[in-house]
Amino acid sequence: MAVTHDGVAPTADPVPASEAALTARIRELRVCFEPFLRSLPAPLEARSRRDLSGVWRWKFEVEDFTGGPRPAAPDWHRPDLDDADWATTAVPEWRYDAPTPAEAKIDPRAHRPDSRIVWYRTTFAAAAPSPGRRVFVAFAGATWETEVWLNGVFLGRHTAYWEPFRFEVTRHLRGRNVLAVRVLAGPQLGEPVSGWTVLSCALAEQPRHVRDAARSILGQRTPFAFKSSCFATGFGIHREVFLETTCAVAVAAIFVRGAAGASAATVRVETDALEDGEVTLAVQILPENFEGRAYRTTATRPVRHGVDSHTLSVPTPGARRWRPAEPCLYRCRVTLLDGERRLDAADALFGHRSFRLVTERDAARPLPTGLFLLNDEPVYLRGAAVSPALNTLWYWCQEDRLIDVLLMVKAGQFNAVRACEHVQFAEVRELQDRLGILSEQDLVGAGVGYVPPESGGAGNGAVPLATLGELAVRLARACYNHPGVVLLTTGGIETGFDPVDIVTAVLDADPERIVKPISGNMRDWGSAYECPPPDYPSLSRQQWDNVVNDFHCYNGWYRRGLPLSPSATSCPPGRMLTVGEFGAEALDGYATMQRYPPLLQPPPATADRLWGHAQVKRGDPRLTIGLRGRRPHGLRDYIDASQTYQADALAEQVTGFRLSPQRIAGHFVFHLIDALPAEWQKSLVSFDGTPKRAFFALAQLNQPVLPLFRFLDEGRRLALWVANDRNKGLPGCRLGWRLEAADHGRVLLEGAVAADVAPLDATPIATIDLPPAVHNTPTVTVSLVLRDAAGAAVSAYRREVFLKAWRPPDYEIGEPPRTGVPRLASGDADGDPARVDWRAAAPLAGWRQVEGPPTDRRVEARVAHDGRYLYVKLERDVPDDDVQCDDSVWTSEGWEVFLAARRGKPYRQLGIDPRGAFLEVTSDPALPLCGPAVRSEAGPDGWFVLVAFPLPTLVPGGIRPGDVFYGNFYCKTGSGDVYREMLAWSPNGRPDFHVPERFGELTLE
Repeated sequence: MAVTHDGVAPTADPVPASEAALTARIRELRVCFEPFLRSLPAPLEARSRRDLSGVWRWKFEVEDFTGGPRPAAPDWHRPDLDDADWATTAVPEWRYDAPTPAEAKIDPRAHRPDSRIVWYRTTFAAAAPSPGRRVFVAFAGATWETEVWLNGVFLGRHTAYWEPFRFEVTRHLRGRNVLAVRVLAGPQLGEPVSGWTVLSCALAEQPRHVRDAARSILGQRTPFAFKSSCFATGFGIHREVFLETTCAVAVAAIFVRGAAGASAATVRVETDALEDGEVTLAVQILPENFEGRAYRTTATRPVRHGVDSHTLSVPTPGARRWRPAEPCLYRCRVTLLDGERRLDAADALFGHRSFRLVTERDAARPLPTGLFLLNDEPVYLRGAAVSPALNTLWYWCQEDRLIDVLLMVKAGQFNAVRACEHVQFAEVRELQDRLGILSEQDLVGAGVGYVPPESGGAGNGAVPLATLGELAVRLARACYNHPGVVLLTTGGIETGFDPVDIVTAVLDADPERIVKPISGNMRDWGSAYECPPPDYPSLSRQQWDNVVNDFHCYNGWYRRGLPLSPSATSCPPGRMLTVGEFGAEALDGYATMQRYPPLLQPPPATADRLWGHAQVKRGDPRLTIGLRGRRPHGLRDYIDASQTYQADALAEQVTGFRLSPQRIAGHFVFHLIDALPAEWQKSLVSFDGTPKRAFFALAQLNQPVLPLFRFLDEGRRLALWVANDRNKGLPGCRLGWRLEAADHGRVLLEGAVAADVAPLDATPIATIDLPPAVHNTPTVTVSLVLRDAAGAAVSAYRREVFLKAWRPPDYEIGEPPRTGVPRLASGDADGDPARVDWRAAAPLAGWRQVEGPPTDRRVEARVAHDGRYLYVKLERDVPDDDVQCDDSVWTSEGWEVFLAARRGKPYRQLGIDPRGAFLEVTSDPALPLCGPAVRSEAGPDGWFVLVAFPLPTLVPGGIRPGDVFYGNFYCKTGSGDVYREMLAWSPNGRPDFHVPERFGELTLE
């Protein structure tokens, strides 16, 4: 019997390899999990709720807030304000950008508003409540910060889009009521924004979401892209607004946690009382989605005015655990009684499950420290990051489609999702709980920046650590009851982050929570994506029992050239880590492109054009890998090539992770699916639900027990392994293998070997020498089948391999170059590089591609000095109308210069684009900027750049005649949809500029 993560015995193929097989598997899984989508207890009707959603009026207070002190609120909350000239809108809604008309020209470099202040107003009639009753205005969600008035009375403020909130209005109600809401959103107004927003977004004529897909994002102008999700933020009252009536004492919150042995549930009830008193708490633990036993307890407790907390223990003998294969949920129903009279009641779903890390105290169990334990059994997270697509599908009321996507997760053998750089709606988290899917929730995301407590306030999206800690506690409370939520992340892709205060705060709120302080923890950008990432030295040994470290691996996105084998690098044993992101890009299929909105229809499939792309480029050698050595011609070829390369690159990376079971506790591919046509196409599944080839590749690689292979020695040997996520070994197995020529299916080599498979490990089985008939075959198909001692198939793995991609290039990069920097005979140029006689400067010869291959492009560079300044001239023979300029110095065609006192850090980096815009950064904040003078000119004969660096501040201690210093010079050619060739004076042997050990030597003469 095949082994699956979800434990569902398959009648369809457990590892689908085609769309038809995937559809059949999803249908089968829906039948299996349909019972767990039920809600068996009778609905609770303890409070009266009146929906205030519908037509409201709205108006910008500030449409583009660019910084400075936050403005005081105008008097737009006045009940007598004439708002007849305000626009009308429907609440709930979520907006995110200025409208972009169909005829408008899009300038990617143009400023777009990222911070705004907007007002909403509505009126409603309401009768005064009867004695002993209280009335609240309740918001299911708003983005980001809200300030609320009723009838001119300020009720309070709230931040965070994922958290419902309410304000009491009992004393402020009139016959006719005016509710005014001021919404503030964006980095300039204190919102911690990052990579993904709460809902998907793209440039459009009407950039707005409502609870209907057909009326959302009308007139989409560009494909959804990672960048377009970073307009910084959306804004608005994106969830429903209610008028809610309760008794004088009400349930404010319920937090339930089932004991590890499922023998008891600890229930903490927060009450909100108008005055001191006494109530009886009747607690029921009811089976939510299965037939089973219910449990009850009651207790009479004093309640204090305001919010009070009460903890009860409910014995639950024989309770069923929540497991991915059987996600049994319970409904905790808390009823407040005054004698026999019901005052209030509320529900909370939860599951009996435990999730923790193996610690040093688990010495009796031979398990690696930091391994995850679900219900005290080892579990590896085989996950996919999810964009806001899942939130978007729920928001559009497409729950049936959302369930199919989540079942696709299970069909692909994934057992977890990461809500990448956002928090999922509670309803989405509940669906994942019901379907047995583990999840990570991210508080904020990439590059937000953090402000230490001593520095004061925040700005431009940077978040004070105290604010982040407070938000993290609120997220921990919001996720407390969800059995599927196993990880909380408080930031993404950061350096120098000290999480001790945040971890302390989260563990005070939830002592059992596992915290990932940073997804993509790194020392600096020069050493980003390395394993292992830096530790958090300020955390105590006890805190590490609840903390997991994480790094990102972007080889599949940014790796250039042909060799794929480095992508499969395994990690040595050590404390367990997770890989929060890795991925590769692939274009949508042509049939999917034809389903794009009218303004985004693709060119003919035969056109030599790309469509909906960000990193797939014409001329990219990765596409040659995808077409198995053939260069693509036309859009359909680009599609096929990119999808095959994505599958290859992800397969190699996951192979490395699976061969590192003593180090990698889990990994999340970036990402699963898009909700809109995408430009940054890193998803495994297109927006219309069509899986790409990589989905099927990972469905194989996610199998809990999996035979694997790696080519060694440039494809001359084949190493066979079996990776086993299970806590049980498989002795006496046999591993069969076969290699076929991919073009005609001829068997080149086959055999079988005994295999004793260890638990929780990757077991090396055999290494096979491959004859020339295999080694010289351009593309082979490798098939592996693992059978148990009785001969039954346990798992199989089949993959096509372009062997040339495993052969390193046949060029040597040699030692870094050396040159002298001559002193100008004409004297002092006074820091003006235009006054330099460049005929006397030293040429920097020997330019090659950064990885080492030769180049046909003509690139010239010269250096000289006058005792006060280092002068650099950089020149290309490209005409000015062929130079392409993106909206960033780092992504445009251009030049980069690195200079340092030694072959190491700290070093200085200068980027220059064709407009003459430049940006200077340093690898260490302690190294100050030196302020170079830059001049850039482009004409019909070429493009040159002149730079003057002040010698006294160029490196620590300055540079004087006779001194030796180090540096490298790079030229980036190609932009837009043309493959970028990166050239270097001193080639690095890899596609990376941040390689100080390869800096050339320069001597100031």
